Amino acid sequence: MTINFDSKMVRWVLVGIGALIILLVVFKMGEFVGSRKADFSRRWSDNYERNFMGPRSGFPMGMGAPGDSMMGHGIAGSVVSVASSTFAVRGTDTVERVVSFTAATQFQRFRDTIAPADLAVGDNIIVLGSPDDTGRVVAKFVRIVPELPTSDPLFRGGMMQR
Repeated sequence: MTINFDSKMVRWVLVGIGALIILLVVFKMGEFVGSRKADFSRRWSDNYERNFMGPRSGFPMGMGAPGDSMMGHGIAGSVVSVASSTFAVRGTDTVERVVSFTAATQFQRFRDTIAPADLAVGDNIIVLGSPDDTGRVVAKFVRIVPELPTSDPLFRGGMMQR
């Protein structure tokens, strides 16, 4: 028995088999990329606390006692005053800290970007930034949140701690 490759039926069968092979390869590539992405996400979340909060037992050799601030440039609290380029935040420890911001500072309410003018007295916020020469925190990111988790040990003292 010989196969006539000039037949329309044979051509359609070969095109169908080729299309099926291409679809299977594309599916397998998507599966591979998805599993790599999920693996990265799992590894990132497994190391989140260690990377961003420091070791659970504190730093070795007296470099900080457990419970000292691990992220000294993060502030959580409520806004007590707002000025043109600064605002004051009262942390959960009732200590007020002055935060300055620039045009590059990102302000968000949940996932929505807002203007600095939308910040109001009484808003609960979380601030991430870096210190300047005057002891103020220069905010890089400010998020308005509905309520601060004050019972969470990470937020003791108005600053994120561990």
